Amino acid sequence: MRKTLSTLAFVLLIMEFASSQVILREAIRLRDTLKVDKHLPVSAFLTIEKLSMAAGHHRFKEPEKAEKLRTQGIAEVELVYSDYPVGDDFSELNRKRILELYKYVPNAFNDKNIKWRVVVQTGVEKTGNIHGYFHGFVVYYRPYDLSTELSTINDVLEGKSVISDSTILKTMARNPHWKEMLVIADVTGSMTPYTAQLILWLKLNTKDNRTKQFTFFNDGDRKSGRKEVGKTGGIYSISSNNYQKVAEKAIEAMKNGSGGDMEENDIEAVLKGIKECQECKNIVLIADNFAPVRDVELLKQVKNPIKIILCGTAMGINTQCLDIARATGGSVHTMASDLDALIKKNEGDLIELDGIQYRIVKGKFVQVKST
Repeated sequence: MRKTLSTLAFVLLIMEFASSQVILREAIRLRDTLKVDKHLPVSAFLTIEKLSMAAGHHRFKEPEKAEKLRTQGIAEVELVYSDYPVGDDFSELNRKRILELYKYVPNAFNDKNIKWRVVVQTGVEKTGNIHGYFHGFVVYYRPYDLSTELSTINDVLEGKSVISDSTILKTMARNPHWKEMLVIADVTGSMTPYTAQLILWLKLNTKDNRTKQFTFFNDGDRKSGRKEVGKTGGIYSISSNNYQKVAEKAIEAMKNGSGGDMEENDIEAVLKGIKECQECKNIVLIADNFAPVRDVELLKQVKNPIKIILCGTAMGINTQCLDIARATGGSVHTMASDLDALIKKNEGDLIELDGIQYRIVKGKFVQVKST
Protein backbone atom coordinates (compact mmCIF):
# COMPACT_ATOMS: atom_id res chain seq x y z
CA MET A 1 0.00 0.00 0.00
CA ARG A 2 1.30 3.44 -0.89
CA LYS A 3 2.26 5.45 2.14
CA THR A 4 1.33 9.10 2.54
CA LEU A 5 2.04 11.84 5.06
CA SER A 6 -1.60 12.28 5.96
CA THR A 7 -1.22 10.27 9.19
CA LEU A 8 2.07 12.03 9.80
CA ALA A 9 5.41 10.80 10.75
CA PHE A 10 5.60 14.52 11.56
CA VAL A 11 4.96 13.75 15.20
CA LEU A 12 8.30 12.04 15.70
CA LEU A 13 11.23 13.12 13.54
CA ILE A 14 14.80 11.99 14.10
CA MET A 15 17.55 14.34 13.02
CA GLU A 16 21.20 13.39 12.98
CA PHE A 17 23.92 15.92 13.71
CA ALA A 18 27.41 14.36 13.48
CA SER A 19 27.46 11.46 15.94
CA SER A 20 24.48 12.57 18.00
CA GLN A 21 20.75 12.40 17.40
CA VAL A 22 18.21 15.00 18.29
CA ILE A 23 14.63 13.85 18.64
CA LEU A 24 12.07 16.44 17.70
CA ARG A 25 8.70 15.85 19.26
CA GLU A 26 6.27 18.52 18.16
CA ALA A 27 2.50 18.54 17.97
CA ILE A 28 2.13 19.77 14.42
CA ARG A 29 -1.45 20.55 13.52
CA LEU A 30 -2.05 18.94 10.15
CA ARG A 31 -4.92 20.90 8.64
CA ASP A 32 -5.62 18.44 5.83
CA THR A 33 -4.14 16.80 2.75
CA LEU A 34 -4.98 18.62 -0.46
CA LYS A 35 -4.86 16.98 -3.89
CA VAL A 36 -4.67 19.40 -6.81
CA ASP A 37 -3.61 19.33 -10.42
CA LYS A 38 -1.03 22.06 -9.81
CA HIS A 39 -0.59 24.13 -6.65
CA LEU A 40 -0.89 27.92 -6.93
CA PRO A 41 -0.69 29.38 -3.39
CA VAL A 42 -2.54 32.61 -2.59
CA SER A 43 -3.24 34.57 0.59
CA ALA A 44 -5.09 37.83 1.19
CA PHE A 45 -3.48 38.68 4.53
CA LEU A 46 -0.19 36.78 4.78
CA THR A 47 3.12 37.05 2.94
CA ILE A 48 4.15 33.95 0.98
CA GLU A 49 7.65 32.51 0.64
CA LYS A 50 8.25 29.51 -1.61
CA LEU A 51 11.21 27.37 -0.56
CA SER A 52 11.94 25.38 -3.68
CA MET A 53 13.51 21.93 -3.93
CA ALA A 54 14.27 19.97 -7.07
CA ALA A 55 11.95 17.08 -7.89
CA GLY A 56 13.22 14.00 -6.09
CA HIS A 57 15.63 15.99 -3.87
CA HIS A 58 15.47 17.35 -0.33
CA ARG A 59 17.91 20.28 -0.32
CA PHE A 60 16.76 23.87 -0.70
CA LYS A 61 17.78 25.52 -3.95
CA GLU A 62 18.06 28.86 -2.14
CA PRO A 63 18.73 28.18 1.57
CA GLU A 64 19.19 31.89 2.26
CA LYS A 65 15.44 32.36 1.71
CA ALA A 66 14.74 29.81 4.43
CA GLU A 67 17.16 31.43 6.88
CA LYS A 68 15.36 34.77 6.55
CA LEU A 69 12.20 33.15 7.93
CA ARG A 70 13.78 32.52 11.36
CA THR A 71 12.51 35.84 12.73
CA GLN A 72 9.10 35.87 11.05
CA GLY A 73 5.72 35.09 12.55
CA ILE A 74 4.89 31.92 10.66
CA ALA A 75 1.19 31.07 10.41
CA GLU A 76 0.99 28.20 7.92
CA VAL A 77 3.29 25.71 6.20
CA GLU A 78 2.55 23.56 3.16
CA LEU A 79 4.68 20.65 2.03
CA VAL A 80 4.18 20.38 -1.72
CA TYR A 81 5.19 17.41 -3.87
CA SER A 82 4.06 15.56 -6.99
CA ASP A 83 2.59 12.08 -7.10
CA TYR A 84 4.89 11.02 -9.90
CA PRO A 85 5.71 8.33 -10.77
CA VAL A 86 2.17 7.60 -9.69
CA GLY A 87 1.95 5.27 -6.70
CA ASP A 88 5.57 5.64 -5.57
CA ASP A 89 6.35 5.88 -1.87
CA PHE A 90 7.49 9.47 -1.12
CA SER A 91 7.51 9.19 2.69
CA GLU A 92 11.31 8.96 3.06
CA LEU A 93 11.94 11.84 0.66
CA ASN A 94 9.40 14.01 2.44
CA ARG A 95 10.82 13.08 5.85
CA LYS A 96 14.18 14.42 4.68
CA ARG A 97 12.51 17.53 3.37
CA ILE A 98 10.88 18.17 6.74
CA LEU A 99 14.23 17.79 8.47
CA GLU A 100 15.77 20.22 5.99
CA LEU A 101 13.12 22.77 6.90
CA TYR A 102 13.75 22.18 10.61
CA LYS A 103 17.46 22.84 10.13
CA TYR A 104 16.86 26.26 8.60
CA VAL A 105 13.50 27.31 10.08
CA PRO A 106 13.11 25.71 13.55
CA ASN A 107 10.49 28.29 14.52
CA ALA A 108 8.12 26.58 12.06
CA PHE A 109 7.98 23.72 14.59
CA ASN A 110 7.86 25.67 17.87
CA ASP A 111 4.27 26.81 17.81
CA LYS A 112 1.31 24.44 17.98
CA ASN A 113 -0.84 27.11 16.34
CA ILE A 114 1.04 26.92 13.05
CA LYS A 115 -1.16 25.06 10.57
CA TRP A 116 0.45 22.41 8.37
CA ARG A 117 -0.89 20.94 5.19
CA VAL A 118 0.38 18.39 2.69
CA VAL A 119 -0.31 19.29 -0.94
CA VAL A 120 -0.12 16.47 -3.49
CA GLN A 121 0.04 17.54 -7.15
CA THR A 122 -1.46 15.07 -9.60
CA GLY A 123 -1.03 16.88 -12.90
CA VAL A 124 2.41 15.55 -13.81
CA GLU A 125 0.92 12.27 -14.97
CA LYS A 126 -0.90 14.17 -17.73
CA THR A 127 1.87 16.54 -18.77
CA GLY A 128 5.01 14.54 -18.02
CA ASN A 129 6.69 17.88 -17.29
CA ILE A 130 7.68 17.38 -13.65
CA HIS A 131 10.14 20.29 -13.75
CA GLY A 132 7.26 22.63 -14.49
CA TYR A 133 5.83 21.98 -11.03
CA PHE A 134 6.86 23.44 -7.68
CA HIS A 135 8.30 21.10 -5.02
CA GLY A 136 9.26 22.07 -1.49
CA PHE A 137 7.57 24.24 1.15
CA VAL A 138 5.21 27.17 0.91
CA VAL A 139 5.44 29.28 4.08
CA TYR A 140 2.78 31.86 4.96
CA TYR A 141 3.94 34.47 7.46
CA ARG A 142 3.56 37.95 8.84
CA PRO A 143 6.70 39.92 7.90
CA TYR A 144 8.91 41.60 10.48
CA ASP A 145 11.67 44.10 9.73
CA LEU A 146 12.73 46.43 12.53
CA SER A 147 13.98 49.29 10.37
CA THR A 148 10.72 49.31 8.42
CA GLU A 149 8.69 49.19 11.65
CA LEU A 150 10.55 52.14 13.14
CA SER A 151 10.02 54.13 9.95
CA THR A 152 6.31 53.36 10.17
CA ILE A 153 6.11 54.82 13.68
CA ASN A 154 8.05 57.92 12.67
CA ASP A 155 5.89 58.51 9.58
CA VAL A 156 2.66 58.25 11.60
CA LEU A 157 3.88 60.65 14.29
CA GLU A 158 5.04 63.16 11.69
CA GLY A 159 1.83 62.93 9.70
CA LYS A 160 3.53 61.43 6.65
CA SER A 161 1.45 58.26 6.71
CA VAL A 162 -2.33 57.84 6.54
CA ILE A 163 -3.84 55.54 9.16
CA SER A 164 -6.11 53.05 7.41
CA ASP A 165 -7.16 51.08 10.52
CA SER A 166 -7.92 53.56 13.30
CA THR A 167 -9.01 51.00 15.89
CA ILE A 168 -7.20 52.59 18.84
CA LEU A 169 -8.10 56.19 18.01
CA LYS A 170 -11.78 55.37 17.57
CA THR A 171 -12.02 53.12 20.63
CA MET A 172 -10.40 55.73 22.88
CA ALA A 173 -12.67 58.43 21.45
CA ARG A 174 -15.80 56.34 22.12
CA ASN A 175 -14.76 55.72 25.73
CA PRO A 176 -13.71 59.05 27.28
CA HIS A 177 -14.67 57.69 30.72
CA TRP A 178 -11.60 55.43 30.69
CA LYS A 179 -9.28 57.28 33.04
CA GLU A 180 -6.33 56.39 35.28
CA MET A 181 -5.54 53.75 32.70
CA LEU A 182 -2.96 51.00 32.65
CA VAL A 183 -2.40 50.41 28.94
CA ILE A 184 -0.79 47.06 28.13
CA ALA A 185 0.26 46.78 24.49
CA ASP A 186 1.65 44.04 22.28
CA VAL A 187 4.59 45.60 20.39
CA THR A 188 5.66 42.61 18.34
CA GLY A 189 6.38 43.38 14.68
CA SER A 190 2.92 42.84 13.26
CA MET A 191 1.49 45.35 15.74
CA THR A 192 3.66 48.28 14.64
CA PRO A 193 0.86 50.26 12.93
CA TYR A 194 -1.12 50.07 16.16
CA THR A 195 1.89 50.92 18.34
CA ALA A 196 2.34 54.04 16.19
CA GLN A 197 -1.36 54.81 16.55
CA LEU A 198 -1.23 54.47 20.34
CA ILE A 199 1.68 56.89 20.59
CA LEU A 200 -0.09 59.31 18.23
CA TRP A 201 -3.19 59.13 20.43
CA LEU A 202 -1.08 60.02 23.46
CA LYS A 203 0.56 62.88 21.55
CA LEU A 204 -2.86 64.29 20.69
CA ASN A 205 -4.32 63.76 24.19
CA THR A 206 -1.40 64.36 26.55
CA LYS A 207 -3.21 67.12 28.46
CA ASP A 208 -6.09 64.79 29.33
CA ASN A 209 -3.89 62.73 31.68
CA ARG A 210 -6.02 59.63 31.12
CA THR A 211 -3.11 57.20 31.45
CA LYS A 212 -1.02 56.33 34.50
CA GLN A 213 1.22 53.59 33.05
CA PHE A 214 2.12 51.88 29.79
CA THR A 215 3.33 48.29 29.75
CA PHE A 216 4.74 46.96 26.48
CA PHE A 217 5.49 43.30 25.75
CA ASN A 218 7.39 41.53 22.97
CA ASP A 219 6.99 37.86 23.95
CA GLY A 220 10.40 37.10 25.29
CA ASP A 221 13.34 39.32 24.28
CA ARG A 222 14.52 37.14 21.36
CA LYS A 223 13.81 34.02 23.37
CA SER A 224 13.33 31.13 20.97
CA GLY A 225 12.09 27.58 21.38
CA ARG A 226 9.77 26.61 24.19
CA LYS A 227 8.75 29.49 26.45
CA GLU A 228 7.74 28.87 30.05
CA VAL A 229 4.31 30.23 30.84
CA GLY A 230 4.60 33.14 33.26
CA LYS A 231 8.34 33.50 32.69
CA THR A 232 8.52 34.46 29.04
CA GLY A 233 9.53 38.05 29.77
CA GLY A 234 10.15 40.88 27.34
CA ILE A 235 7.93 43.26 29.35
CA TYR A 236 8.73 46.99 29.66
CA SER A 237 6.82 49.60 31.68
CA ILE A 238 6.85 53.38 31.96
CA SER A 239 4.79 55.83 34.02
CA SER A 240 4.65 58.95 31.89
CA ASN A 241 2.32 61.01 29.73
CA ASN A 242 5.18 62.35 27.65
CA TYR A 243 4.58 60.74 24.27
CA GLN A 244 8.27 60.91 23.32
CA LYS A 245 9.35 59.02 26.45
CA VAL A 246 6.58 56.49 25.94
CA ALA A 247 7.65 56.07 22.32
CA GLU A 248 11.25 55.45 23.44
CA LYS A 249 10.11 52.72 25.83
CA ALA A 250 7.92 51.07 23.18
CA ILE A 251 10.81 51.13 20.69
CA GLU A 252 13.14 49.65 23.32
CA ALA A 253 10.74 46.74 23.73
CA MET A 254 10.47 46.36 19.95
CA LYS A 255 14.23 46.36 19.45
CA ASN A 256 14.73 43.68 22.09
CA GLY A 257 12.15 41.40 20.50
CA SER A 258 12.49 39.64 17.18
CA GLY A 259 9.16 38.12 16.15
CA GLY A 260 9.21 34.42 15.28
CA ASP A 261 6.20 33.13 17.25
CA MET A 262 2.50 33.54 16.69
CA GLU A 263 1.55 33.13 20.35
CA GLU A 264 2.06 36.05 22.76
CA ASN A 265 2.40 36.40 26.54
CA ASP A 266 -0.55 38.75 27.03
CA ILE A 267 -1.65 37.62 30.50
CA GLU A 268 1.88 37.63 31.91
CA ALA A 269 2.16 41.27 30.77
CA VAL A 270 -1.24 42.10 32.26
CA LEU A 271 -0.26 40.65 35.64
CA LYS A 272 3.07 42.48 35.67
CA GLY A 273 1.42 45.77 34.74
CA ILE A 274 -1.23 45.44 37.45
CA LYS A 275 1.42 44.62 40.06
CA GLU A 276 3.38 47.73 39.11
CA CYS A 277 0.34 50.03 38.99
CA GLN A 278 -2.09 48.84 41.64
CA GLU A 279 -3.77 52.25 41.72
CA CYS A 280 -4.70 52.03 38.03
CA LYS A 281 -8.47 51.82 37.64
CA ASN A 282 -8.93 50.78 34.00
CA ILE A 283 -6.90 47.91 32.57
CA VAL A 284 -6.73 48.22 28.77
CA LEU A 285 -5.06 45.47 26.74
CA ILE A 286 -4.17 46.27 23.13
CA ALA A 287 -3.97 42.82 21.58
CA ASP A 288 -3.14 41.29 18.21
CA ASN A 289 -6.28 39.58 16.99
CA PHE A 290 -4.18 37.17 14.87
CA ALA A 291 -1.99 36.03 17.76
CA PRO A 292 -3.15 33.25 20.11
CA VAL A 293 -2.65 33.98 23.81
CA ARG A 294 -0.04 31.49 25.05
CA ASP A 295 -0.73 31.90 28.78
CA VAL A 296 -4.51 31.83 29.27
CA GLU A 297 -3.94 29.46 32.19
CA LEU A 298 -2.69 32.49 34.19
CA LEU A 299 -6.07 34.18 33.86
CA LYS A 300 -7.25 32.89 37.23
CA GLN A 301 -4.70 35.24 38.83
CA VAL A 302 -6.28 38.32 37.24
CA LYS A 303 -8.73 40.05 39.58
CA ASN A 304 -9.44 43.11 37.44
CA PRO A 305 -11.75 43.53 34.44
CA ILE A 306 -9.75 43.67 31.20
CA LYS A 307 -10.85 45.95 28.41
CA ILE A 308 -9.43 44.41 25.23
CA ILE A 309 -8.86 46.54 22.12
CA LEU A 310 -8.53 44.02 19.31
CA CYS A 311 -6.38 44.98 16.33
CA GLY A 312 -6.83 43.39 12.90
CA THR A 313 -10.36 41.99 13.03
CA ALA A 314 -11.32 42.03 9.35
CA MET A 315 -11.72 38.24 9.26
CA GLY A 316 -13.50 37.84 12.60
CA ILE A 317 -12.58 37.82 16.27
CA ASN A 318 -10.04 35.74 18.18
CA THR A 319 -12.54 34.04 20.49
CA GLN A 320 -9.86 33.63 23.17
CA CYS A 321 -10.20 37.36 23.77
CA LEU A 322 -13.95 37.09 24.17
CA ASP A 323 -13.35 34.36 26.76
CA ILE A 324 -10.76 36.49 28.59
CA ALA A 325 -13.07 39.50 28.72
CA ARG A 326 -15.98 37.38 29.93
CA ALA A 327 -13.89 35.65 32.62
CA THR A 328 -12.61 38.94 34.06
CA GLY A 329 -15.81 40.95 33.74
CA GLY A 330 -14.23 43.05 31.00
CA SER A 331 -15.12 44.04 27.46
CA VAL A 332 -13.97 43.74 23.83
CA HIS A 333 -13.52 46.66 21.45
CA THR A 334 -12.95 46.86 17.69
CA MET A 335 -12.73 49.82 15.32
CA ALA A 336 -16.53 49.82 14.96
CA SER A 337 -17.94 48.30 18.15
CA ASP A 338 -17.85 48.04 21.94
CA LEU A 339 -19.04 44.80 23.50
CA ASP A 340 -19.68 45.07 27.23
CA ALA A 341 -21.32 42.96 29.94
CA LEU A 342 -19.90 39.69 28.63
CA ILE A 343 -19.75 38.35 32.18
CA LYS A 344 -23.56 38.23 32.15
CA LYS A 345 -23.63 35.84 29.19
CA ASN A 346 -24.43 32.20 29.92
CA GLU A 347 -24.06 28.84 28.22
CA GLY A 348 -25.82 28.86 24.85
CA ASP A 349 -26.16 32.65 24.68
CA LEU A 350 -25.57 34.33 21.35
CA ILE A 351 -23.72 37.61 20.81
CA GLU A 352 -22.92 39.62 17.70
CA LEU A 353 -19.81 41.70 17.04
CA ASP A 354 -19.10 43.51 13.78
CA GLY A 355 -21.75 41.49 11.97
CA ILE A 356 -20.48 38.07 13.08
CA GLN A 357 -22.26 35.91 15.65
CA TYR A 358 -20.66 33.93 18.46
CA ARG A 359 -22.20 31.44 20.86
CA ILE A 360 -21.04 30.14 24.24
CA VAL A 361 -20.50 26.39 23.88
CA LYS A 362 -19.07 24.40 26.80
CA GLY A 363 -17.99 27.60 28.48
CA LYS A 364 -16.19 29.15 25.51
CA PHE A 365 -17.19 31.38 22.63
CA VAL A 366 -17.26 29.82 19.16
CA GLN A 367 -18.06 31.56 15.90
CA VAL A 368 -21.43 30.64 14.45
CA LYS A 369 -21.06 29.51 10.88
CA SER A 370 -23.24 31.44 8.44
CA THR A 371 -25.75 29.38 6.47
